[in-house]
Amino acid sequence: MLMTGHAVNVDIFDFWADVSGDAHEHPADRDVLARSDHGFDLRCLPSNVDGRLKDAKLVLLFVNPGMDAVDLEEATDPAAQNKYREMRAGTRELRGAEDKSRAYKWLAPITKDFGPWETVQHNTAVLNIAAYHSQAFKSPHMLAALPSCRVCLDWAQTVLFPQAEAGERVVICLRAARFWGLRNDRTRHFGRSLFAPSTLRNGQIRQTTDSERAERDTIVSAARAVLATG
Repeated sequence: MLMTGHAVNVDIFDFWADVSGDAHEHPADRDVLARSDHGFDLRCLPSNVDGRLKDAKLVLLFVNPGMDAVDLEEATDPAAQNKYREMRAGTRELRGAEDKSRAYKWLAPITKDFGPWETVQHNTAVLNIAAYHSQAFKSPHMLAALPSCRVCLDWAQTVLFPQAEAGERVVICLRAARFWGLRNDRTRHFGRSLFAPSTLRNGQIRQTTDSERAERDTIVSAARAVLATG
């Protein structure tokens, strides 16, 4: 599916549905990537989704996937290519230790207070604004330029966030809140189950002050409660 102009009410899963497993970019992004200093490593396979985003009770928001040697190895592996198609469809559980992925090593410490990993893995999804890997994200301008990023942000604003505000899911923004359109300076709770706490660069919720610790306790309780219903 090719995108021109602004993305409005485009289903994120439909947008990626026809992209082949061995593709290194979405066709709609190709021209923008070709003419930009984007900082992404396009040798890797793209996906801004990890986990069962279609029905996960808990969704964690970040800015883009990290990168390590496994991401490069998977790019030429047919089994991994199929896995990425399932990830983009939002139907595959979070990658775990068996995948040898950096995502698991980085995500497990962040979610350890939400419950056992088996529970987290089954009913949690990660959504990044950008689908492309990089060791360090230094390209905020690309979040507005890439059609795939605009589709993601539009879907979050029109589908995901209203679901959280209605209490149907818990959504926690753990990176780049301002790019998601969420403030994280003072009032950081939106509706019943949409949170944008102060965080460290690695996504851990900040616990420097009493108010931050109280906020973290509220978020952990909400995450544990919603995962218990999955």
